[in-house]
Amino acid sequence: MMELIDKNNMAVCALQQGKSEKALHLLSTALTILKEQYARRATTTETPCLRRQPLCCVHEEEEESAIEIEPDRSADDHDDEWSLCVDMEEDDETVPSVFSVARGDIYSNSDGLVLNYNKALMVLQNLTDLDVLTSIVLYNMGIVNHGQAIERGSSSLLTTALKFYKMATNVIQGKQEIDKAGDFVLLVSFHNMAHIHSSRFCPEEMRGCFDATRLLLTQDSTHLFLDEDDLSFFSMSSLLEVKDIRSAPAA
Repeated sequence: MMELIDKNNMAVCALQQGKSEKALHLLSTALTILKEQYARRATTTETPCLRRQPLCCVHEEEEESAIEIEPDRSADDHDDEWSLCVDMEEDDETVPSVFSVARGDIYSNSDGLVLNYNKALMVLQNLTDLDVLTSIVLYNMGIVNHGQAIERGSSSLLTTALKFYKMATNVIQGKQEIDKAGDFVLLVSFHNMAHIHSSRFCPEEMRGCFDATRLLLTQDSTHLFLDEDDLSFFSMSSLLEVKDIRSAPAA
């Protein structure tokens, strides 16, 4: 777990420095490790679990294409760039295991409507749930591609970002019990999926995602992970239900 947490957090640091390709390389490495972890877990006998129903239904793309990531091969020297030492009791439920960090670059747009959440997710050492960590890595892959899509005006990168967000929500919703951190990942993922659907003029899908964010915002546990600015951001943007919403700058 520690290696995976470090990979994720170093990727977030790279994003803060505006090094999105390096972040992609680190996150793709983390996903490779995660695949190996799940392959080993699949060899053990597990009891079937009941899954919570999805918070909203999102239409799939007509044709799923493979997600290709071109890693930054020059990003091998990163071991000394990340360090986070937190002295805490692991059973202290008042200390969140996940927190958001703003990207180094801010998306800009002339529309003036704020929708997409541009923060990546860092993880503290008290997170022990492999599924939640997996969803966080997937969400961060989504946020990197989402940012590049807005900056470059690329519809294909927007599609890739949507796929990563969907995978992040699927991992969480496949759990028997969803903890506070899992609900937080669902909140940020559904919110950004709403932004993508709005930019594609898909009002039904957008409203479904916003409905999910509203439901998650009613839970007191979700507020544990949100600072005052983030809470205001999600509360206001989740109220937006207009037919034609365009891509907008991040908070």
